[in-house]
Amino acid sequence: MSHDLILKKLEQMQKLLHELQQLLDLPFSQFKNTFTNKEFIPLYNHYIQLIQKHVASQS
Repeated sequence: MSHDLILKKLEQMQKLLHELQQLLDLPFSQFKNTFTNKEFIPLYNHYIQLIQKHVASQS
């Protein structure tokens, strides 16, 4: 993997983690009101898959 590609992937990961952190920083009541479980679970699974893909691509 080229150096530029790795940097690009890391930047994408950082952005995703930052977004996730912002969601986690919301007070729980607000967080709960932001997403129903139907919306949140696919979003959560999406993040997990992205992280797994990223980890797999590193090895």
